[in-house]
Amino acid sequence: MVRTIVAALGAALSLSLVPASAVADPAVDPGTRAAAAPAATSADPVALVGARSVVEVSTGDARVSRGSRREARRDLMAARAASARFRDLKVALDEGYVPMGQSCVSSPEGGMGRHYIRRELVGRLEPVLPTILVYDVDPESGETRDLVALEWVKWDDDQDVSTDDDRPTMFGVPFDGPFERVEDMPVRYDLHAWVWKENPSGVFARWNPTVRC
Repeated sequence: MVRTIVAALGAALSLSLVPASAVADPAVDPGTRAAAAPAATSADPVALVGARSVVEVSTGDARVSRGSRREARRDLMAARAASARFRDLKVALDEGYVPMGQSCVSSPEGGMGRHYIRRELVGRLEPVLPTILVYDVDPESGETRDLVALEWVKWDDDQDVSTDDDRPTMFGVPFDGPFERVEDMPVRYDLHAWVWKENPSGVFARWNPTVRC
């Protein structure tokens, strides 16, 4: 049993070490799923963060149903590979992601960062098509720095926060919400995946205590 678990974790680590250069061309149609990419060396610290995220899911993230863990691990790796090109903010902007204001979002539970949204992807609940890219921000200069998380958004069907019969699921995890309307954002559900920065609160937690604004 122990050997089997160790072997499985080793496989997850090797599969998830995916370099940015191995992902699909940015010009690929957003409906096209990311192809499998070759493994990177373990010297890449960003790759190692992704590996830890995948291992956490494979070993029992509390929000992932037991029967969904293998599929969640596979889909997280696909999401990470497909989003690697967005580590370059210019690529994200060129592909239609726009800033949601200039603020860095934070709470007593931690931070998120600065959000860039592609509105035509709202409701497109596919791992390789994140609605929002989340970047951390330099607390001193206020400059956008590194890609840290992906976020998927779905508008609430009845726009009533007291009901949740239309709550979506991805990676075997129910979305958070519904959340009240905020400015030009209707009542909505969302789900974060911290595939580019380790989150002590969990891969799918909304807030990351290591992110500072």
